[in-house]
Amino acid sequence: MKAAAAALLALAACHPGTIDVKVVSDAQLPAQMPAGYLGLGAGLSDFGNAFGQSLQGAGSDSAHVDQAHATEAHLTATDDGDLSFLSEVELTLSAAGLPDVKLASQTVFPALQGTVALTVDSATDLAPYLKASQVTVKSKLGYDHAPGHTRQVEATLTLSVKLKL
Repeated sequence: MKAAAAALLALAACHPGTIDVKVVSDAQLPAQMPAGYLGLGAGLSDFGNAFGQSLQGAGSDSAHVDQAHATEAHLTATDDGDLSFLSEVELTLSAAGLPDVKLASQTVFPALQGTVALTVDSATDLAPYLKASQVTVKSKLGYDHAPGHTRQVEATLTLSVKLKL
């Protein structure tokens, strides 16, 4: 699997001191693959860099992160196909010196549905992870069968980050 691109957006502030950070990772899934698991793209594995850039764009840095929570996660087939060949998706946050924490997951992928919302763990405060020197988002895609042709997919993860003013 090759990562096609990664993008980062710092969205408009919801209220003073809070920003939404959205990380998007595009990937190409091969047409033929044995049943098993794959990772998803460089955009999510380079999350720490992207997150730092978004804070800089908001005039801040990780030292000012007070609280952070995952708010949304989606997986989208960007080639007009569906995701029914998948059996599981899981996004996990990893930071140096801290145990991995699950951000979002999904095990239901209806036929003819090109976008699937992942179930997000919004209760966990991610601030300690975002302040760590190295932070990445790991992805795991489980599938029962090959999609039949090369597939383009996009994973989107959104965090709400409260900054200390």
